[in-house]
Amino acid sequence: MTLVWTLPYIALAVLVGGVPFGLLLGHLFADVDLRTAGSGNIGATNAWRVAGWRAGLATLTLDLLKGLGPVLLVQTALGPGPHVGAVGLAAIAAHCWTPALRFAGGKGVATSAGVLLGIAPLASVVLIALWTAIVATTRKSSLGAILTVLAAPGVFYVAAPEWLWLVAAIAGVVVLRHRSNIARIVAGTERKV
Repeated sequence: MTLVWTLPYIALAVLVGGVPFGLLLGHLFADVDLRTAGSGNIGATNAWRVAGWRAGLATLTLDLLKGLGPVLLVQTALGPGPHVGAVGLAAIAAHCWTPALRFAGGKGVATSAGVLLGIAPLASVVLIALWTAIVATTRKSSLGAILTVLAAPGVFYVAAPEWLWLVAAIAGVVVLRHRSNIARIVAGTERKV
């Protein structure tokens, strides 16, 4: 599939991925700017902590859908192939480095989950179960995210090896976005959910 046919879907993924749902829902549910409260992140975990479980759950759902939607759309329109991964990465990048927020943004976990659900649902369910188990045990969403993306290449090697390049890129982005969390985990000061 040529790049020319994929470009409109990449542009759409950037537009959708760049919508800061957590920021909007923080204002809606609690009249708070998530960038200046809690961890300062616009993702679901901070929305949950600062604006309540409804805001957190809505943020999680919408952030997941902004990864899933563009991937399903391009697959339906152009069929399977590496271009689907490119569209998914565009949505994740726009979420993490949101143009409307001067290239600040979320950590990419929910949007990445949406992308992976769109390309390999069974492998993604395994990863979601792993993240859930880690968070339920440790009560640390960031630790769950980091350990899950580090396990993702192994899961995809078995279940969907054609997507290893995408999973490796996603793992790199998610770990990069969690640098401060990693420092707090090592120091023993990371917040619990």
